[in-house]
Amino acid sequence: GELVRAGAAPAPGGASFAALGLDAKLAAHLASLGFAAPTPVQTATIPPLLARRDALVRAPTGSGKTLAYAAPIVQLLAGPVGGVRAPRSVGTRALILLPTRELVLQTGDVLSALTRHYHWVVGGVLYGGEARGSEKARLRKGVAALAATPGRLIDHLQNTASFVTTSLEWLVLDEADRLLDLGFESKVAEILASVAARNTAAPPPPFAGRRGRRQRGRVGEIVSAAADRRRSRSSNLGPFSSGRGARAN
Repeated sequence: GELVRAGAAPAPGGASFAALGLDAKLAAHLASLGFAAPTPVQTATIPPLLARRDALVRAPTGSGKTLAYAAPIVQLLAGPVGGVRAPRSVGTRALILLPTRELVLQTGDVLSALTRHYHWVVGGVLYGGEARGSEKARLRKGVAALAATPGRLIDHLQNTASFVTTSLEWLVLDEADRLLDLGFESKVAEILASVAARNTAAPPPPFAGRRGRRQRGRVGEIVSAAADRRRSRSSNLGPFSSGRGARAN
């Protein structure tokens, strides 16, 4: 993995999102949302994620970590595979785990803002307390980027046959220290085992062709925890690393 440490202030030197490798139209869209210049964590994180590399990112709360991983992931999900856009039927290609409903909703808002630029990339959320029937209906149609609490995600992995994960490319463990402190370590391991079992048993999606078969089982990982918290247990997540991605602390 690649270690990135950054603060919360805007990056020096007139850096721009386009210069980091984001699509010019997406960079303009970010500017329209009020993100005129990248912060240090975004400057350090976006290029390696666009290159599909592992990275361990440490930055304080409020530094823009969510956008740092969400923007490159959404751009990569929006790109054509084998010359065509991936249809919704291929299912979920990015999973974002968060410890609370509030954080899931906040991350869902970021995904919604970003995917307005890529209308064919659908974002969504899963959390306890929402009607399972409505969640199942959305999963059946296909949600490319999904933010979820661990318990609710396990529920659907085990009980929703129409929840397709065979094209999964990214696993994000956001606020990883809080996930551990709240006792979700075993659930995260269970999620990884369930996804691995599902993807081994099912064939790759037809649209993926050679690329899908080559990347099978190589799920990128992003782990995020607040660097300014007094104690972090995110190092305990080391065994969960698999394949391409980043860790953001």
